[in-house]
Amino acid sequence: MTNEQKFWDALKDIFVGATIEGESSSGYINLMKIKSSYYEKGVFPILQKDIDQALKPSPKFREEFFEREFFLEQNNRQNICVLKMGLTLFGRE
Repeated sequence: MTNEQKFWDALKDIFVGATIEGESSSGYINLMKIKSSYYEKGVFPILQKDIDQALKPSPKFREEFFEREFFLEQNNRQNICVLKMGLTLFGRE
């Protein structure tokens, strides 16, 4: 598994979590499904596009970038500021 895949998996674990099962009539279940959809269909594609665009001038840096970001992610697993730091890096604060 590449560092890039580890990075995206770690973000999904933090912001999306496990697959939600249960009655769709439950308000909590509906909120969790909305949250998962928001990150998977909204935030992650935009972040991926921004990272791809930022790394386009130096493709050799791609693996190192994800290695560093994944390392930070692992060390700050409970701290949401990792995503904020990444978004700030790409001007999306």
